[in-house]
Amino acid sequence: MYQYFFEENKVTLTSFESFLYAVRNGRDTLTGAYQVYIDKFDISGATTIAQEAGRHEVLVAGQPARYHGFWWLPAGNDQKPYKLTVGTGATTTDTLSATASSFVAGADHHVMLGHQLAEVVQDGTQDGGVRILKVDGDPATDADWGSAFQVGDNFTQPLGMFSLEGLAFVVNNDGLYSFNNVGRSGVVWEDFRGWYDIFESLHPKPYKGGILIPHQSGLIWWTPGSLPINCGVDRSFWTRTPPSTLVTPDFTGGRYHSVAVSGEFIYAIYQPDLISTTAYVLCGYTDDNPADMKWIVMDSFTMRYGLELASNAVLMSGIHVALNAALNTSSVNTPTLVYGVDGDLAYIQLDQNGSPFEHPSSNFTYTPRTAANAWMSELVFPTEMKLERIVVYTQNLVSGTDSFVLSRVADVDGLERTVGASIIANGRNVRDLGNLICNRFILNVTYAGGTSHTTLPMITRIELWGSPVSNDR
Repeated sequence: MYQYFFEENKVTLTSFESFLYAVRNGRDTLTGAYQVYIDKFDISGATTIAQEAGRHEVLVAGQPARYHGFWWLPAGNDQKPYKLTVGTGATTTDTLSATASSFVAGADHHVMLGHQLAEVVQDGTQDGGVRILKVDGDPATDADWGSAFQVGDNFTQPLGMFSLEGLAFVVNNDGLYSFNNVGRSGVVWEDFRGWYDIFESLHPKPYKGGILIPHQSGLIWWTPGSLPINCGVDRSFWTRTPPSTLVTPDFTGGRYHSVAVSGEFIYAIYQPDLISTTAYVLCGYTDDNPADMKWIVMDSFTMRYGLELASNAVLMSGIHVALNAALNTSSVNTPTLVYGVDGDLAYIQLDQNGSPFEHPSSNFTYTPRTAANAWMSELVFPTEMKLERIVVYTQNLVSGTDSFVLSRVADVDGLERTVGASIIANGRNVRDLGNLICNRFILNVTYAGGTSHTTLPMITRIELWGSPVSNDR
């Protein structure tokens, strides 16, 4: 599956091309040996993303970094890093420098610390820890790297690495550690020490002055000097009320594989059950408070665990917003969400602000799922309520093709019951609830539609009308 993504532009006197590189990791189904390679995709001037011929083979799947105009890819302990020089067209036009052993400053992950390159590696043939490249140094020259210093347990594989506010951070299973460009390090918080992560790597991303860490305990948002909080799709279930026994929510206690950030929007790969191969592409956004995120489902897909060795379950599935993509015209960038599905690259075109809602160009065709089902958050009323009607506002429905069907579950009988006729018209739609008396209420929406739209069919607002039963007495 694809774990890490990065982009590079190739400019010549006569052309401008953008390429997406995807680092793919997995185990051979027969030998169990790692197979790590990099695929190259053309993301400019076409209606689709096209994979270039060939691929680069590498030793490890780690976090790359762009330094002095080139991409540097880690090769593991005792190995010189790869230097990628991007060519035009097929992968064979690229130049990927060979790695070599007996290299003291080997790396599992790279990150930029201001204008300097830093790396972290697990202890092995060479000492583990963090090293920082001297100013304007050459990453392929051993002598240009500083001495290793310890950041957490060097004998544990580092999960991820990132920089924020002039500091760099390493995520280990025993905690979150920070360090600066003079080699001073310390633990920030040790919550991970009691929760050993099953994945071999994490990919933290900056968001709203803090950092997002997809972890087994939740989607963690942290800013320096503050306590970490869970801002994921399942947060509301734990902070408000226990899930109802009437309906088992799908999005509770799941696993965040990775996240991508585009302005105000977070995109995440979420796996509700690690035993299952079902995963979802989610989008979260908020006005100003990451602790109160709104989440929508953009896609569902099947992980490849069922087709490969079970040991692949330790590999996170990556997601990325390709900002240099230009799928409609080579002169205008069109941000595109990319992720791996069953060994292939899947993508969803976003609008020019990186939002998922609607693309402004007239030649863009949005292709939604032809069927979908969603349970809304459960409403728990402090007193017995008499519910009169639901009002649903819709837009972009295609007449004769699209429809929404409402159903509800309430504690009065615990059964799922259809609410009125199907919604097939745009605008304001009223459905009668028949003065339903209840204390707990859940709404379900089922969608059925066509295969192609120029705009996204959507429900823009849902209103629930009613009053306390006590008002009738």
